Amino acid sequence: MSRTTDNIIRIVKAGGNMNVNGEKMTTDNMIRVAKAAVESGSTVTFIGLHKHTTDNLIRIVKVGGKQVIVQD
Repeated sequence: MSRTTDNIIRIVKAGGNMNVNGEKMTTDNMIRVAKAAVESGSTVTFIGLHKHTTDNLIRIVKVGGKQVIVQD
């Protein structure tokens, strides 16, 4: 099932650790999810990132820190 970014953020803010397919997500939406992970202490693993640039992945990691895992 595909979830909206807002629903993913709700789950993460509730404390859920998630694997999130970032293939079709914008960088800005992944940053929003990363911020939610930092706020809640949850861990988010972004998968399917082969189409995203290295610079955009660095932006996401800088926001999410240790709460974010990027997996190609």
